[in-house]
Amino acid sequence: MAEYRIRNIRFAVAGTDLAGDGVLAFSAPLSTEADVVPLVGASGIKVFDKGNASHQVTISVLRKHATDDALEAFIVGHPAAITRQGALVVTAGTVSTTTKTASSACIVGVSIAEPEALLTVTTYSITCSPLA
Repeated sequence: MAEYRIRNIRFAVAGTDLAGDGVLAFSAPLSTEADVVPLVGASGIKVFDKGNASHQVTISVLRKHATDDALEAFIVGHPAAITRQGALVVTAGTVSTTTKTASSACIVGVSIAEPEALLTVTTYSITCSPLA
């Protein structure tokens, strides 16, 4: 299992920390809604930005469990126990911190990879308003 690379970044949805023992991967592509309008007699289409921007955030997190029982309890209980909706807060850094917040977020997917020793990697998929 890979050692985590992103050491000083934290994620929380509705105040619940998702970062575990370290973040392995993070992506947050931004998308917006667009209207594509074909125009009569035109050589090309016209595209209008409708706004409605959103991020599709993906976070992969490493967790170290103390015992086999703790690992199994996490695998069985964690997906149902997390808070799924609220503000997403991303904080980076330890001395000089940067914080970005999405006022509206929903965890739309949680997957836990096959454990290795007492380690799990959990991937969260989150749809949210733009991080500002």
